[in-house]
Amino acid sequence: MLLAHPNLTLEVVITVEEEVRAVSESRKRRRRNWVSLDRRIVDVVATHSSASMADLFAMVDAERFITNDIARAMRSSHRLGQQAAFCLREAGVSEICGKDGNALVYRRMPGPSLS
Repeated sequence: MLLAHPNLTLEVVITVEEEVRAVSESRKRRRRNWVSLDRRIVDVVATHSSASMADLFAMVDAERFITNDIARAMRSSHRLGQQAAFCLREAGVSEICGKDGNALVYRRMPGPSLS
């Protein structure tokens, strides 16, 4: 719903990061004894700017889509595609219109909320 505000632009930066890890002596649970000490940005791959929900929907070409379509369009994980679909649904710009196997099928909602 925040993207509908005229003074807000969402800027997404895709980066390559380097993470420094070390073994923690206080954590002895199987393989989870590694802790992250530091993260450094190695490279900025791309930036995406969205001033409205229409900008976000421009990444997905179809009227009907599943979370895998969103993830593929964003070049990201399936989980991030699911989170984006949830945000689009909660913003009222898409709705669930069926299922394809276990995947929920979404469709765009017509209306002025996309501008």
